[in-house]
Amino acid sequence: MLAQTDGMRRNVAHYKDSQATMRLYDDALARGQWGLLWAFLTGRSRGLLSLQGALQSATVQAVIAAKACMVPIAQIDGSENRIADFDRNFNPLHDHTRDRWLSIARAWQRGRYLPPVKLVQVGDHYFVRDGHHRISVARALGWDVVEATVEVWIVGKSLSKSLQFSLVHIDYPHAGLGGLTASV
Repeated sequence: MLAQTDGMRRNVAHYKDSQATMRLYDDALARGQWGLLWAFLTGRSRGLLSLQGALQSATVQAVIAAKACMVPIAQIDGSENRIADFDRNFNPLHDHTRDRWLSIARAWQRGRYLPPVKLVQVGDHYFVRDGHHRISVARALGWDVVEATVEVWIVGKSLSKSLQFSLVHIDYPHAGLGGLTASV
């Protein structure tokens, strides 16, 4: 287990109050929902990269076994299967993430160890296999890094030419945005 930094512990301690934790979630959800509106208005994607989409024009040639390390959260920009639930800053986009998100925040408040997130690294991009909510909570708490097990995939051709942020159409009638359909 990699130890949490002092800054991580201080930020968790600050949010021990349950109401503060709920406000933290509500703020993250609001950022995500406003981001949906902004994406709709500007036509610019705020979505996570899709691992499946990234590999459409590339072939995985080798897989290097997972290793434990600390990964800068800012470098995690994709997902294997949850691109419609979080934006590229890991703000939640839907209220159905609330219970899981809050349970993770409360677990960290109680000093409980949670397993490392599972990531796939393809080139310079990290894609989340497991741990979207943990990354979201860590980012909301102001953490710069997250403990992860990283599996490295070597691909035959560079992703830089084929990789674009995914466009996911979301019909969002309960966001207070009047049934807005947006691409993130």
